Amino acid sequence: MNRFVISAAVAALGLPLAACGGSDAEGKDDGLRIAFLAAGVDATYTPAQVSGLEQGSGGEVTTFNPQFDPALQLSQCQDAISQQRYDAIVITPLDNSSALPCARAAHAAKIPLIVDGTAIGKDSNSVEPQVDGVDFSMIWVPSTFAKDTWAIIQSACAGKSECQTVMESSFLGDPLFAAVVDHVKQQSAGTNIKVVATYESHYDPAETTSKLQDILVANPEVDVVTFANDPTALAGTEVVNKLGREGKVMAVGSGGTKAGVAAIKTGKLYATIANLPLTASKIEGEMAVKAKQGDKIDPVGLDAFGLGEVKGAITQANVDKFSPEW
Repeated sequence: MNRFVISAAVAALGLPLAACGGSDAEGKDDGLRIAFLAAGVDATYTPAQVSGLEQGSGGEVTTFNPQFDPALQLSQCQDAISQQRYDAIVITPLDNSSALPCARAAHAAKIPLIVDGTAIGKDSNSVEPQVDGVDFSMIWVPSTFAKDTWAIIQSACAGKSECQTVMESSFLGDPLFAAVVDHVKQQSAGTNIKVVATYESHYDPAETTSKLQDILVANPEVDVVTFANDPTALAGTEVVNKLGREGKVMAVGSGGTKAGVAAIKTGKLYATIANLPLTASKIEGEMAVKAKQGDKIDPVGLDAFGLGEVKGAITQANVDKFSPEW
């Protein structure tokens, strides 16, 4: 059985998914045993990440689901280290309160640590390791994401005397979306663009549906909604249609998913932002091997938004050049 089919059933327990899917972290003698400390687990993005890690490392990946809880993520990190079963750890940090102690513990145990997504340390825009214990960082750099999002909003709002905008974030404290909201609010001052509401969805389409409906009812003149990812964006378009606002509200996704790309081609989404989780994770797996072998890693960090031929906004103008990975 594919271990991701049962991810929802084990999510409430916070269990490592491979242990419940008939897969064992010691299943491959010729590759690394990787503990993947995710931020959360879903049915499409996480499998792309795991596939990339497996391809890059040639080994086996056990996924831990903290359900966006930093304390649980730290506990899972400590468990992964104490089990002495893993050759490397890949972590998508929820915040420094969990990630810093995890990095220190991995360093003390001499287990390579690869950072995925959010930087560990004071500078969320730095791809360079900022603390001992981090061997390589693949960072979705907030300032890059913020500039790309602002450019899309400007394009969507062009020619409007006033352009009311709603912004969805993943979860409170996520530096990626905090930077986007702050940047858009700063750049929009004195312009035709006005951010009228923000909310968090935890990347959950059901949460988007519930919260966005209330926001759009309270703000019937909204022109643009930016979403945390394409699945929530597509759920949001159903809310827009239900309220009779089809064609009046432009939906901006994020992630460059297969469904999102298809929706751009039909005009259901105005744009999305390129994201290549399999490619990024494959590089992370390769770097984990180098770190374990003691090989030099150069560069020691990359901006994940810089991967691929199509970077930043995916619109009808360039959608045919982009190949989605999830």
